Amino acid sequence: MSSSGQLFFKTSDGLRLHYLRKGDGGKTIVFLCGLGDNLTSWVSQIDAFSPTDTVIALDNRGAGESETPSDPYTVSRMAEDAHDLVGYLGCGPVTAIGVSMGGAICQEWALRYPQDIDRLVLSSTWAAPDVYLDTLYMHWQNLAKSGNRKALIESLLLYCWSPGYLSAHPEVIPEFIDGETMNLDGFILAAGACRAHDCLDRLGGIDRETLVLIGAQDILIRPELTHALADLLPRVQVKIMQTGHMPYWEQPDTFAALVRDFLAS
Repeated sequence: MSSSGQLFFKTSDGLRLHYLRKGDGGKTIVFLCGLGDNLTSWVSQIDAFSPTDTVIALDNRGAGESETPSDPYTVSRMAEDAHDLVGYLGCGPVTAIGVSMGGAICQEWALRYPQDIDRLVLSSTWAAPDVYLDTLYMHWQNLAKSGNRKALIESLLLYCWSPGYLSAHPEVIPEFIDGETMNLDGFILAAGACRAHDCLDRLGGIDRETLVLIGAQDILIRPELTHALADLLPRVQVKIMQTGHMPYWEQPDTFAALVRDFLAS
């Protein structure tokens, strides 16, 4: 594998995607981001695992420093991107960890290329959207299309963090709003992919040990959607965290400890 740092590769459909690799031992762990996020959102977990393991994080197409395609794409296409990256690096099978849209990508990835996957960690994710979730994604698409970046970021903020965490850490609010550099064009395309994601009737085909993490106060991907996913996985552990949508932001040490325990079990 290449040395640590920010690197690029080309997907099977010719897109130039950005990834980071850090560490050079233990298990190989691939982190996949949620809607609109870039790989820096995983910094707490990259720092937690890279001293002992080989950590890879990917900027999804249309996010971070990766290229944005000109045509709509799907969660399945992003699963192909993850497969392309593992093939390029020659590092499978891996532990795949995905949050929200990243968890949706992991589902499709494990179904399409089980040989790539050793274990799965699915956090705050869903297997099929209901009317409420689809409407929320549509709302965010429309905000992005209008170019109202600030309104979009403020809405995402309220859905990502729990009320208790924001009350305890009000400094997060200006940091999140002022620091956001989201690619709006890529966000619109990725939100469309989220709206179309549905593998509920295929989940029984994921024959890998899977840890499902649920934020009890998640109002974006509501816990009942993630429980519906977990109920259909054949080899699953479920852990509840007292957080909102992004457990590894609110409780990074607890998140890392739960993943370590799972990988050691």
